[in-house]
Amino acid sequence: MNELMVFNDNLIKQPFAILKYNGHNVSADFSPYVQEISYTDYEKEQSDELTVKLSDYNKLFQNDWHPTKGDKLTAIIGYKNQEQIKCGTFTIDEIDVEMDAEGDFMNIKSLAATTNSPLRTTNSRTFENKTLVQIAEYFGKIHGFKVVGTQGFINVGRQNQFCETDLAFLKRISNNYGYIFKLTDGLLTFTSVESLTNSKALFTLKKEDINNISLSNSSTKIYKACSVKYFNPKTKKLCTYTAKRNNGTDTLKLYQKVTSKAEAIKIANANLKLGSKEIKGSISLKEPNPLFCAGVNSEIVGLGKVYSGLYHITSATHTISSRGWELSGGIEKCM
Repeated sequence: MNELMVFNDNLIKQPFAILKYNGHNVSADFSPYVQEISYTDYEKEQSDELTVKLSDYNKLFQNDWHPTKGDKLTAIIGYKNQEQIKCGTFTIDEIDVEMDAEGDFMNIKSLAATTNSPLRTTNSRTFENKTLVQIAEYFGKIHGFKVVGTQGFINVGRQNQFCETDLAFLKRISNNYGYIFKLTDGLLTFTSVESLTNSKALFTLKKEDINNISLSNSSTKIYKACSVKYFNPKTKKLCTYTAKRNNGTDTLKLYQKVTSKAEAIKIANANLKLGSKEIKGSISLKEPNPLFCAGVNSEIVGLGKVYSGLYHITSATHTISSRGWELSGGIEKCM
């Protein structure tokens, strides 16, 4: 059985964590020092994060136990003998030290192991008549990840990567065609934005379940149209296709040339949906919910006619400490 650290024996639900450093269970060794462990799950592109806050009262972590950037951290957090979350494996990316009258503290910040420095190096390439999956598989061979799933097989024609990082290039072309990708634990998965936002609610939240919610309602973020230019091979002219919606206040103009009307239609419709978010904000819950994770939908009720409805979760942060298990995240109302 894995050694685990229990943060508060006095709570009915005892928050605990199992922590491994480079594959070795260090839960018992780290237990006297760990103040909190925070795990953030992002829906797309951005790397998931794991942060461990330590009290370095005897200067051990400033000396013999000082963590090394590039080393691996693996965490499981939750309540003892109840719910738990397997956070995954992360690479130590940043180490912050705080020293004040209250003592010495260290924050070990780590990112999903697959987000490595070569992915952040700028490159220039051209891809001809490839699908999103085929382009991702090309990068997978270089950077050591595998493309999985049943989406992303859409042909994206000619794509130029010019002085972009591989990660930024993948993000840009995916968004152009209405897809997002998640890269974690050596696996990359494409999902269409439409299938995510149109999916049914996985669970319902009532107002009494919410500790705090902050929402911004801005009509200026709703686009009424999106235009894309394309080359018409019959007329030999540059044409424009415009996707429209019933509401909105502005037109999103994409300054990129595509090779066909069919491709222009796909890009215009995808970006019209991607660029139109009316109500968005943040939420924290009174009790943790293992179903609350990035990429799923939740029905929120009891917030009145305008703000009640179906919401899409864009990020979820789970924090374990002596206070218990705290849960917060980013949300967008589905249109």
